[in-house]
Amino acid sequence: MPRCPQIRPFIEVLCKSVLVCLVAIHSCPLYGQDAAVTQQTPTYPAVTLKSPYRSLAKTRQLLDTLTNQIALYLNYNELDGSSGNWKSSDLSGVETARYYAKSGAAGAQRTTEIAILSRPQGGYDLVFYGQETYSNGSKLPNPDLAYLQSFAQSQVSSIEAELLSTKLQDRGHQIYHFSYVQSDRAIAMLKSLGYMAIEYSWNNGENPYEKIYTGTHYQNWTLPAIVKLIDSPKTSLMEPPPTGGGYQQQGSSQYSAVPDIGGTFLHGMTSGEPQQRVLIVYDRNDPESMEKLLSLLRDKIDRPSRQIVIEALVIEINTDKVKDLGIQFSAQQDKYGTTFEEDYTGQQPFTFIFGKNTIQDMYGNRANAFGDYFLFRNMIKALIETNDAEILSSPSVLVLDGRQARIQVGQQVPVVKSTSTGNSIIQSVDYFPVGIVLNLR
Repeated sequence: MPRCPQIRPFIEVLCKSVLVCLVAIHSCPLYGQDAAVTQQTPTYPAVTLKSPYRSLAKTRQLLDTLTNQIALYLNYNELDGSSGNWKSSDLSGVETARYYAKSGAAGAQRTTEIAILSRPQGGYDLVFYGQETYSNGSKLPNPDLAYLQSFAQSQVSSIEAELLSTKLQDRGHQIYHFSYVQSDRAIAMLKSLGYMAIEYSWNNGENPYEKIYTGTHYQNWTLPAIVKLIDSPKTSLMEPPPTGGGYQQQGSSQYSAVPDIGGTFLHGMTSGEPQQRVLIVYDRNDPESMEKLLSLLRDKIDRPSRQIVIEALVIEINTDKVKDLGIQFSAQQDKYGTTFEEDYTGQQPFTFIFGKNTIQDMYGNRANAFGDYFLFRNMIKALIETNDAEILSSPSVLVLDGRQARIQVGQQVPVVKSTSTGNSIIQSVDYFPVGIVLNLR
């Protein structure tokens, strides 16, 4: 056979290429073989990953992707979870769970659980739990957890990158108008719950009544986000004009309640848009998170306060007659009460004690609250019929629960004042408030 020295280098290169290909094929797992054989055995049987979605429906779709990976590439079989001792069945806050199992080498049994758990601060966690049980009863962490963790982490990172680059056409907008709570307080509460809020800082403009607003900039948006709408500045006819003119009381820095006859200066432009509003920016592909935010605002945050009607009787009583009769007023009902008793110092005819539940006076006597109201009214009525008491007024006020109410019954009493200046006497009239003031809360 003749020698061909020109072919020898070609044959050597071809052999080396075939050898490299064989080595590469040998390093890859065969189809159907456990893909986790090259992974390091995990130390713990549980792995937790934070879901990139705040929506339960989207998190379930991510769970479907992970379970398909288990069934197709790791040859697991899905179980209904009705039989067997599953770890996630004993956990609280589980929204849904999926169960898988397969047979391993030497009679070992590998199980894997993936559950969705709700987070206290909002959102969801993906919890992986897996064990490998041997024929002798011993258990070790499932070696497939390392592969599942790596695959799930890659999916979460990819989704987070897509969420950060959400296109403008994928963003929806909705206006929410606060009816009871101030928008600043509501935004502060939402920020503490983990929602992203866009607020503004301002600088002075060309004139004292012009401001330049700059919104806080976030490179990465987390939807849904709350954008505060700037409220229009409040204008008043009683504010001084920018030039410092206007009618001013002599010797006082306060402006009179009577404007100039020549006209009134309006400070700035009057805006006609509603007040106390926010703009909610959300992902159109994830409307569930926006609905959850709206439900939080309507049902929890923007709630009206209860209204309370307070009625009072201003009665002038003949205290000497009351002492002769030995009457001590008290009333009680449910958990509210009041007592009217004589002051031990003798400086006042009696004092008023109001309280909740059981109350105690200065002598140590205890009484419940607003008990026999009808008895109290009958005693007052008896005093009125005998001309020992007189109803001066019966005012009432409507107030929000927890707020202070003020009832003032009285009048301005004129008092003549004389001032001597040299040889002349100047008389003037001062008015002093006289009456009864009740501060209630």
